[in-house]
Amino acid sequence: MFYGIGFFVILIPTLLLIARSQVMPEALLWSTVSTAAFLLEIRGVRREIVKSEARRKLYHIADISQTDE
Repeated sequence: MFYGIGFFVILIPTLLLIARSQVMPEALLWSTVSTAAFLLEIRGVRREIVKSEARRKLYHIADISQTDE
């Protein structure tokens, strides 16, 4: 859902600018800057997921109820 919303936030204004014959530089600038911002946001979200997984593993207590015989 996150990727879909991001895609439409970039695509719809770009198409509207193209429809108004504002391809250069407005549509090109909008699509470039918004795509870069979206990619940076994805990078930040992935970092937070990795940090969350590392924190979860830090406090993991192994199951010691079974003994080796």
